[in-house]
Amino acid sequence: MEDEPEVDPQAPTELTVDNNHWLDVVVYVFHDGEFSRVGTVTAASSTSFDLPAWMVGQTRNIRLLGHPIGSNDGVRTELIHIQPGQFIEWRLESQLARSTVAVY
Repeated sequence: MEDEPEVDPQAPTELTVDNNHWLDVVVYVFHDGEFSRVGTVTAASSTSFDLPAWMVGQTRNIRLLGHPIGSNDGVRTELIHIQPGQFIEWRLESQLARSTVAVY
């Protein structure tokens, strides 16, 4: 059995957002007690972002938040713990309360 190579804890964490909402959504990461803007995902499209290590934070515990542009609605995930080498997939639904997140 071969040893797997060490994963760099400073490597970016990939975040893929699949936006099935009819509005563009601004994505934020809540980490270490603060919010950081990640970017915007166009309506009915998918976009990937690389979250730098500082955005994942010291504890590697984050929440994702999404705010549709032109709406008072919003969505957030539960607390997510990210291990080095993992990636995140966030699927935003037209009814934001039905959105899902997975870590691989």
